[in-house]
Amino acid sequence: MMKNRLGSFRSNANLSNFSIRSLLLVGARIVLFPLGIVGVTSLIPVGQTLEGTIFHHACTSAIYREAQLRETFLVAFIDSTLVAIVVTALAIFTSTLAGHVMVISIFLG
Repeated sequence: MMKNRLGSFRSNANLSNFSIRSLLLVGARIVLFPLGIVGVTSLIPVGQTLEGTIFHHACTSAIYREAQLRETFLVAFIDSTLVAIVVTALAIFTSTLAGHVMVISIFLG
């Protein structure tokens, strides 16, 4: 009788693992779907993205070449890099301060 109970418990555990994995895969697809849409539509020429047909047109990298030829692309890239560096530095600084306060504080509870 113990084998049956353990066997049924194991099958329930396998079912639980399967359902958790299924939910994780569904969630990952939901989260990554917009990224896929952005990737596909970035390869479609300007003005043809609103027609409703994604794969009807030939996907080219002409938009990326055009963006590299513009003068403002390099400036925008440098600005984005500087903003990312400043935000990262501020996050590290505030995290360090919070960690310091946690270390020197005396918790009574």
